[in-house]
Amino acid sequence: MIVLAWIGQIVLFFIFWKLFHILTGLVRQSFESHSLVGDLLVNLAVSIVLLIVLSLVHSAWWSMSIVGALVGVITGMATNKPGKS
Repeated sequence: MIVLAWIGQIVLFFIFWKLFHILTGLVRQSFESHSLVGDLLVNLAVSIVLLIVLSLVHSAWWSMSIVGALVGVITGMATNKPGKS
């Protein structure tokens, strides 16, 4: 059962990573003309949401989801810059 729990946590990590990676790219594309403003708004919104969720976390399942979301935002901000391929 422990192995299944680990597999579940890893799957949650990858789901949240990919979801937030895609969402960050979409938000960045909507703010193409104001890239600095877009970066600041995305970072502020994600930071507030993650802090609220982190304060409510009481299990490893949610912490893996939060780590996945954070990694997704970081990779989404790094790779989905407008004008870059």
